[in-house]
Amino acid sequence: MTLALLGEEGLDLRKVETGSMKLQHAPASNAGWVDVNGDGQLDLVATFDSSPFRLNQPGQVGLTASLKNSQLLVAKRAMMAAPPNAPALSPCSGK
Repeated sequence: MTLALLGEEGLDLRKVETGSMKLQHAPASNAGWVDVNGDGQLDLVATFDSSPFRLNQPGQVGLTASLKNSQLLVAKRAMMAAPPNAPALSPCSGK
């Protein structure tokens, strides 16, 4: 499953430690930054193995991650499925 956390002014998603990302406790297998919705802000797109869990409601999944300053990021309802034509991602280290 590929999800996008949408960036916005004042929220620099490049500060996310991508190796700490978990969706319903499943770690991200791949993550990268791209402007998914064309608003000029970088969005964080990550791929997760969805087999360990089931989504209770569309859009009601929980994503957690650490920022580079050790703060915890918790996202709910801030995600959408990446469009099928989204660019392919290459693994990133989060550094």
